[in-house]
Amino acid sequence: MARTLCRLSVLMISTGLALTLIGASCIGQEARTRRNPPRVMTQPYTEEFRSTTVQTRADGSTSTQQQEDQLSAVDSQGRILLATTQLTNGFSDSNVDDPVAGTHIVWNSLSKQAKMLILPTPVAGRASCWKIPMEEQKVKRGDPQVGLLTTSCSPAGQRQPTYCAEHDKAVEPPPDNSPEAKATYSDCLRMVNSVIVPGKISEQDEDLGVKKIQGLQAQGCRVTTIAPNGKYISEQWITRIGTERRNLGLTLGSVSEFPSSAERATIKTTRELTRMTLGEPDPALFLLPESYEVKQVLMHEIPCETASDAANPH
Repeated sequence: MARTLCRLSVLMISTGLALTLIGASCIGQEARTRRNPPRVMTQPYTEEFRSTTVQTRADGSTSTQQQEDQLSAVDSQGRILLATTQLTNGFSDSNVDDPVAGTHIVWNSLSKQAKMLILPTPVAGRASCWKIPMEEQKVKRGDPQVGLLTTSCSPAGQRQPTYCAEHDKAVEPPPDNSPEAKATYSDCLRMVNSVIVPGKISEQDEDLGVKKIQGLQAQGCRVTTIAPNGKYISEQWITRIGTERRNLGLTLGSVSEFPSSAERATIKTTRELTRMTLGEPDPALFLLPESYEVKQVLMHEIPCETASDAANPH
């Protein structure tokens, strides 16, 4: 006889202390494993990029439009940090997704108030739809924005979208003795951003071969598109870390170039990897600086018909 697992679904209210009961679900352990397998631990890493956008005018003169440093870190439990600093003015913004705690935290250098979005809890026995309060959808200039406005969750115990997970710790992945993964030209082409070019005349794909970037083997590819207003170029360098059965695909560098009719110039953005570390990131990276006040933002459940109407206005 299968063991029965009873799960209590709760939603934190704004004090962070009291709990409001939403529902309870009891499902067989076998059913839970089949319908909603546990999250497995991921490949942890930290990477830093320097992104530079340069405008080249028709007379050959150039100017740097934007230059920024980008930091991303992922730990084995699936926590994700994304942070960007604009080098021209020092503005920085950060956000952390924590699938263990079920929170999404955002902050920036213009405001000393951070926002913590409490992610919705799936409800037993039925689908549920959620949105953030209207006052959080309209923010003052400089306020951090939580980003997520609405989401829909499957019934508790079923596979969930990213922001509706039944939050808990990840488990060790099953043994894997498959061969080491290596990025291929086809992998690279799949990761090149698709650019919709009006009046496209021709498109050419190019294999750039393999090279080492920060000690990792990277496969390069380039797509060149010709249109009436000029040339569009998209280039990527990617790697795969892990085994053929279970691996992580990362972009280690990219170039995007396109014509700007309004400026009568070419805009080129180069994203270059400056540091890559495999292994657990510094835990402090995922922590909010002590000088920030935290404001909790709760998602409220709404009728799914309302959410559907909002997503598909007539």
